[in-house]
Amino acid sequence: MEEIQSLELEEVDKVVRKRNLLRLKEILGSKPAHATETWAALWAPLLRRLQADGEGERCREVAAGCVLACYAWVAKGEFRLQYLFPILRSRLGDPEERSYERSEEVRALLARILRVVLEKFVVEELR
Repeated sequence: MEEIQSLELEEVDKVVRKRNLLRLKEILGSKPAHATETWAALWAPLLRRLQADGEGERCREVAAGCVLACYAWVAKGEFRLQYLFPILRSRLGDPEERSYERSEEVRALLARILRVVLEKFVVEELR
């Protein structure tokens, strides 16, 4: 947990921020010992990285991968859907605003996030 907290995901320098996101993605490859606390500390900065227009494409891509990794072990009540859905709507395509994520890789990851959410909330309920 200390190593995760030491990573500056809000760093102004994009190169440092990208390096920190990549390190975080490595760490999140396996469920952390303090999963709930880890997600509580990470959800806001990660979703901000997905939302930010000035964010580099690679940072958005790695942030999306980190969210996917977390959703593998976070309880569905902790998904923060009220913050996630507006980001997905604007990045996957909002016909009213004519906006969408330009990076195909990021769009694919966002679609995978949406699929995980739907599987957890809809498919599990139907079983």
